[in-house]
Amino acid sequence: MVSLGISLTESSDPRIGEAVILESTLLSMRRPSKRTFEAFYNVFHNVDSPGEPFPTLGGPSAKVLDDRDDLMALHRPAEEDRLTMVIRQHFPWLFRVSVLSKATLNEADIMSRLSTL
Repeated sequence: MVSLGISLTESSDPRIGEAVILESTLLSMRRPSKRTFEAFYNVFHNVDSPGEPFPTLGGPSAKVLDDRDDLMALHRPAEEDRLTMVIRQHFPWLFRVSVLSKATLNEADIMSRLSTL
């Protein structure tokens, strides 16, 4: 964390103290998990759309949200138990997420997949 060099007791403006507290709160937030970031990235870059993926924003803003370290998670994930951590580490294929292209799905495919659940 970067120190602003401002003493909260010496400040005559209460907004400075509030700004320091807000900055501290923002800096203490965690970045999103890899899986969450990958899902966000795929939606933001329209990976599931037909044709070549493209970012939702254009121009200089196109790559603004590409770095996971620049984002923060607003909700902390629940702590995993030891069994889940061991299974994730030794059997990652159990947790793989398949990417389905919108172009390959039609109504009959969706209904047949739902009927198997």
